[in-house]
Amino acid sequence: PAGVTLRLNRDGSVRIVAGSQDLGTGTYTFIAQVAAEILEIPISKISVILGDTASGPYCGSSGGSTTAASVSPAVRDAAERTKEKLLSAAAAIWEVPQEQLAYKDGKVLNKDKELNISRILKKMNERVLITEGAREENKRNYIIQSFGAQFAEVEVDTDTGKIKVLKVVAAHDIGRVLNRKTLENQFHGGIMQGLGYALMEDRVIDRNTGKVLTTDLHNYKMPTIADVPEIKVIIVSEGDPLISNTGVKGIGEPAIIPTAGAIANAVYNALGVRIKSLPMTPDKILNALYSNG
Repeated sequence: PAGVTLRLNRDGSVRIVAGSQDLGTGTYTFIAQVAAEILEIPISKISVILGDTASGPYCGSSGGSTTAASVSPAVRDAAERTKEKLLSAAAAIWEVPQEQLAYKDGKVLNKDKELNISRILKKMNERVLITEGAREENKRNYIIQSFGAQFAEVEVDTDTGKIKVLKVVAAHDIGRVLNRKTLENQFHGGIMQGLGYALMEDRVIDRNTGKVLTTDLHNYKMPTIADVPEIKVIIVSEGDPLISNTGVKGIGEPAIIPTAGAIANAVYNALGVRIKSLPMTPDKILNALYSNG
């Protein structure tokens, strides 16, 4: 479940409040985009307030690749309900059937007449029009998760044991893409996290004292920009209307999960020996090669 509150102000601006969070995954952006598209107003007129469940409706935590899939339908629902209120109000103002009215570019049209948002709210004696929106329930017996496959190309130096990832291709079914740029950012970040898991990141614990020894970024290795391979993202899906009114799935963790397995299989393809623990550090590569002659 997820809910949002949409506040339409008399000046035509919109404020959307939700108890969700933005962990750098573009939540502010897609919320504003969805509302702007439905209400047909400039995105610059929309502000988004997140992370405060005291002032905004309940939203789930930002995890499990559920944020966009949960919150975007709630935003669309609130925007559609707001549009319906504007049409209903305009019909009452003009004393005509609502069916003969049209909504376009933030205005209600009636043949050669029109009312913009500011004019409608003024005639309603309202300064703010408040609307709640919520995500619909999941369909029963219908899979809503994302699916994907990833492929890696690597080079392995058999003298040093160093692995270099040259290219990663990620092909995923994620429903509708809300924003291609933020989508690519999530894929790149996820793939680099998966690469770090595969090749570098290792928590070392002293077995006698229980103390963690890799306590800084000198000892706990993480990928840098120098380690980024060529990354190609292929989206094999369109919006799935059976999932929600936006047809959106998630791509936070799915970009991470297959990466280490793809790199490990590529290393096996290059060497002919399996490395069965992560990270696949040079000493493990050399030991595997030596033990296999």
